[in-house]
Amino acid sequence: MGTTGLGKSISLYESASRYLVAGVSGAARVNAVLGRPVFITHGDGSRLYDVEGRDLIDYNISHGASSLGHNHPKIRQAVEKALSMGVICSYEAEYQSRLAETICQMIPCAEQVRFANGGSEATMATIRLARAVTGRQKVLKFEGHFHGLYDYVMWNGGGPARDEFPTYPYVPLSVDSGGVPPQIADLVIVIPWNDPVAWSRRCGSMGRRLPP
Repeated sequence: MGTTGLGKSISLYESASRYLVAGVSGAARVNAVLGRPVFITHGDGSRLYDVEGRDLIDYNISHGASSLGHNHPKIRQAVEKALSMGVICSYEAEYQSRLAETICQMIPCAEQVRFANGGSEATMATIRLARAVTGRQKVLKFEGHFHGLYDYVMWNGGGPARDEFPTYPYVPLSVDSGGVPPQIADLVIVIPWNDPVAWSRRCGSMGRRLPP
């Protein structure tokens, strides 16, 4: 794609690159086709509008965070109500427990809830909790899946693109970032995604069987 009609986007990207790493506030926001981010002015429903005024269908939906669409009236109402309460930090209001109750009602196996600030924090706490309960130290994850930015899950996040998954008990470890201590490799096991046989073989070699 040429730069015709994209002057504002290019200018914003050049400016952002002086202050933000790679010109973005999150690595996933660099569009792989364009080689730069798409700069948005606003969203409404299923559509986004960029700084050039183009109308775009949003298939990403903020990685799931905007599953109700952009500018949903109920969401706006809730945000405006929260703003009218002032800045609330490190204190409880009635709404945390009401949300937790709703989640428990929607997910029967969820007996209680603890909220986190983001996905990395949530999965990190989950691993710590699982280790405390089971007494086991190793983490098993699937090839090509992203679970956060901390050391224990920064392995094999970019799995190969393929339609068929060969059956084998494990995947050779590949770290996704510099700065991860190599000793952590001893605590991580990676297996192919969507391959119950590989899961069964690997868990069997560890003395555990695949659940029925």
